[in-house]
Amino acid sequence: MDELVYDRNLEPIAEMILGEKCPDKTHIPWGNLEILTSLGYHNIWEYLISDVSRTRIAFVENSCKRDVNNGITYIVDTNPSILMIEGFPGSMCPWDRPINNTGLCSFHKGL
Repeated sequence: MDELVYDRNLEPIAEMILGEKCPDKTHIPWGNLEILTSLGYHNIWEYLISDVSRTRIAFVENSCKRDVNNGITYIVDTNPSILMIEGFPGSMCPWDRPINNTGLCSFHKGL
């Protein structure tokens, strides 16, 4: 299982992609990033942590009042080169992704 860390450097990127408008879609791919709104997702946290290719996350408020979570938009990275690791959390971490203090494989430090 991989660590998902908060990266505040993603916040201005999300704001730039969204601009001042309310997003029409619940999922906006942007290079190796994904913009997600909780609109259309029953359990957005389950969706966010279910993909092993996600290692960084941030969120921003938007002006979209129809969003069920008070206009919160999430931005996550996607890295298809990260493969699923089978086994108990932290039991099979690759050499370049050491176990962190919570027992998860870490990819890089959060900011």
